[in-house]
Amino acid sequence: MNHSTVLIKKLDRLARDITFTRSIDFVTILSNKKRKSRRNSTLDRFCVDIIPRIQHNIESLTLDRLSIDRVLRIGNYLKLWKLTLVNLSLKTARDIFNDNFGFSPLSLRNLSSTTFYSSSIGYLNVTVRHFNDCLCLLDGRFTCLHTVIVKVGIIKNSSKTINNKKIVSNLKCFSLFSLNETTKYDNRIVPLLQQMSQLEKLTLSLCVTHRASFIDGTQLYNDVLKNMPHLQSFIFDIVTEYVQMKKELVPLCDNIRRTFVENGYDMDCYIDYGKTERGRCHSYSLPFNMERMHRVTNNFPGGLFMNVRRPFEHYFFTRISVSFSLLTSLEISNLLPQQKKFIQQPDEPDKTSLISIYSNLVELSFFFADIDYIKQFLLDSNMRLPRLNKLHVNYDKLMT
Repeated sequence: MNHSTVLIKKLDRLARDITFTRSIDFVTILSNKKRKSRRNSTLDRFCVDIIPRIQHNIESLTLDRLSIDRVLRIGNYLKLWKLTLVNLSLKTARDIFNDNFGFSPLSLRNLSSTTFYSSSIGYLNVTVRHFNDCLCLLDGRFTCLHTVIVKVGIIKNSSKTINNKKIVSNLKCFSLFSLNETTKYDNRIVPLLQQMSQLEKLTLSLCVTHRASFIDGTQLYNDVLKNMPHLQSFIFDIVTEYVQMKKELVPLCDNIRRTFVENGYDMDCYIDYGKTERGRCHSYSLPFNMERMHRVTNNFPGGLFMNVRRPFEHYFFTRISVSFSLLTSLEISNLLPQQKKFIQQPDEPDKTSLISIYSNLVELSFFFADIDYIKQFLLDSNMRLPRLNKLHVNYDKLMT
């Protein structure tokens, strides 16, 4: 029996060993192979045959610069909670841990402060499911944190509070991106921000619902910003919607703008008011340098937003193509048919003033969209989509 056959049988036995499959140390495994060809052969065997069979059991991985890229890309580690990196250079870490590197994120749910900690990590950029996970990151397990960028899926009521206020008060930069609507701005988000007294840069992307009033510059200053005497930069994209109010009580956009400008913040906003006596206010800082913007409506005033690539669930296409020239993904949601339909046919004289060019758009989605919008994008010769390669649309709509 040759060496290769022996190795394969040994690895197969390991794959069936539940104790081994929970924690795999690739640094130790590969260090036992003195020849480079043997190390590569062993790593190939794991990535091609073993990991796909045991990935659902793996809770802990130890990796080095030779194994990290392949191992993290090959598996979907749903139970992984511990990742140990050995001899990983800062450059390699930057190359691997970015938005373009596709591997399943580690779970931060229900971790005690003793499960994971670091006395050297100062910069943290993570996506978490619950707001409680965000609080866990600030409870003292990272003693040298100065910058935190966190995207949160769900912000809801909880009894969890910050146990280590010193960590929070020492933060210099904090960015909070809420990926979904929340009703807990006043009793969850504001109390956290009020503890960040040393903050120099604050970024907020929030969609807040069912408040008694719109979030404006006065409210932000009184409840949050005045507690941050060192603040040098405040970037925001804040929507307040489903606010119940009589039409005569809806503030003017100029009044909303004034509350921000008087506190030194350049911004713009627009207000929607529906038949159900519910108001919506969308306020955003200028210049706008986020890559994503909350959904916009017909009252959006326009402008130039060079960094935005994935913001929308609505329409008014010419203005959007000009304002968001780097847009790569567009979602359209509007069940109301267009009142002024215009489809430029290829054999008609070209009306260049109506041309909409989405030079960078690669993905277009029609969810809950009237057929008029589908026709405008797919049949109008004045709608230019040179890079589009993904189209999401109900098949029945195309058959009408």
